[in-house]
Amino acid sequence: MKILDFDSIFAGYLNEWYAKKKAQGFSYAELEEAAGNLYHEWADMPLPEAGGISARAYFDNIREPREIITLLIKYAAADISAPDLLAERIANDPECGKFLFEIARIGESAELAAFAVNILHRNGYPGLNGLLIDWLIDDRGGEYARIAVELLIENVKAAAPEILSRLDKGGLPEPAEKNLADVLVYAGKDDRIFKLLLRLFREDEDTALYASYLAKYGDERALPVLIEYGRRGDINYIQFMETRNAVEALGGVLENGKDFSEDEYFHAIKEVEEQ
Repeated sequence: MKILDFDSIFAGYLNEWYAKKKAQGFSYAELEEAAGNLYHEWADMPLPEAGGISARAYFDNIREPREIITLLIKYAAADISAPDLLAERIANDPECGKFLFEIARIGESAELAAFAVNILHRNGYPGLNGLLIDWLIDDRGGEYARIAVELLIENVKAAAPEILSRLDKGGLPEPAEKNLADVLVYAGKDDRIFKLLLRLFREDEDTALYASYLAKYGDERALPVLIEYGRRGDINYIQFMETRNAVEALGGVLENGKDFSEDEYFHAIKEVEEQ
């Protein structure tokens, strides 16, 4: 099928609609209210660009799941955003799931993979958590890891056992462990999670982040390690503040006699606070 940029077609229609309504004296508030259902109305209008059928019918008329997924890939290849109506058509067809899963598994395009896993996540596709965990562990990183963390957090109770099983096997590189920690901190209490967060706090350079994770986890056994670190004289203001916040969240008290007045982070934070 022909690749049509329906988003651009709708944008042109919307601009014309706004111009006509403004000429008729509609206020901005009235325009905003009237525009609420405009897209849905437009989606069912016959379009010359689509050979006289509506944008919705353009996609609904494709019966074969493989064909609709092929069209999705063509949109990506043409560097045109997949229309919402195409996404809706794919999401409402259970037979598209296996093709979406394959797109995500291959992962040649981050944009396509993100599109696929978001629909699969919305539809509760079996096996998706395992694929997303693979994204956290392999060396893709970047956008793939960000998407995986976001979706796994939304389903963390169901995903946590498999994530912990991968952690138990060991041999994971540090970036993978950090990705897993980003999810597991929301999973509730498990001593394996606590040990991971405490080790990352001790070993990783982003101590401020892992101090906040230990606070979120909520185990007072972390207090001695946090307090010892927070009293050091070689930490910056952000590291001290996040560590102190964590200590206080766990019921402790932290003081550091260091003068932070020359610390660049101290000045940056104070400037923001004074705005």
